Amino acid sequence: MTVVNAIAVLLGLGLTAYALLGGADFGGGVWDLLAFGPRKKIQREVIAESMGPVWEANHVWLVFVLIGLFSAFPLAFASYSRALALPLSLALLGIVLRGSAFVFRQYGGNGRLARTWGRVFAVTSTITPFVLGAGAASVATGRLAADGSSGLLAPFQSPLALCAGALAVSCTAYLAAVFLCRDAERVHKGLGELFRTRALAAAVVTGALAVVTLIAAATDAPLLFAALTSRGLVFMVVSIAGGVLGLWLLWRRAYRTARIAAGLAPTGVLWGWWLAQYPALGVGNLSLPGTAAPPAVVLAVGIILFAGISCVIPALVVLFRVFSRPPA
Repeated sequence: MTVVNAIAVLLGLGLTAYALLGGADFGGGVWDLLAFGPRKKIQREVIAESMGPVWEANHVWLVFVLIGLFSAFPLAFASYSRALALPLSLALLGIVLRGSAFVFRQYGGNGRLARTWGRVFAVTSTITPFVLGAGAASVATGRLAADGSSGLLAPFQSPLALCAGALAVSCTAYLAAVFLCRDAERVHKGLGELFRTRALAAAVVTGALAVVTLIAAATDAPLLFAALTSRGLVFMVVSIAGGVLGLWLLWRRAYRTARIAAGLAPTGVLWGWWLAQYPALGVGNLSLPGTAAPPAVVLAVGIILFAGISCVIPALVVLFRVFSRPPA
């Protein structure tokens, strides 16, 4: 494996971690938006309690991917920044607003202002994964110009992009519901059952949207579809198996194991897309190896990224283990 390919794998791992962990945080905001009934307050409290200690840490993976892409593949970074200017700007705005709103709501008491910040948090948590999913899918169509001349709205003008945006929101809601089942069970058994029902419903909706998105890919991105059903087929099978296994484990209330199975579904889709797309960038006629920095820079970046990920993973494992323990 070349150093360029090794860095691409590291960035793929970072993107996967952000999709799973950051995605679950976004999904928490989706359920915050959909909380209703006499138990809506305690639902939001459980979501906030689960997210509170770790939500900031999850964004380290986004920083990892962006810094790695900028340092090792500067032309790729520049091309994506121009071609996806609008979705990336909206996503950045959403990330900043939802983080600020989450903190302001937590310390804002129970007044009107706190409720307003709560709505900002919930709405931006829903919009952000949509624009990220739509932007990623628009790259798969291969119709975006590397210089941004395709227009600001181009990433949202294909059926595939809209389907993928909806799929991204559904995936985050599914991940969050699965993750919250066990935490909610500690608070109140009925609340755990509520999130279990929502996780099952979200799994079905996500599966249906995945099929619709795949059909849209066959029309909008035939080359990608062909690659997904050939060299990316193994990962598609992993995704389907993860989805089915997750449903079965949720049905049996095996919440701890269901978290792992739930992560396999989006992971399979992400790596299947990554493998099917590679080495093309999806913007212009550029490829990832063709946009790499000079060999000396790439080698230095690879060493730093590997050292960084080796330090970050153990630290995050300790963080999650500490805050996943039930209070004494």
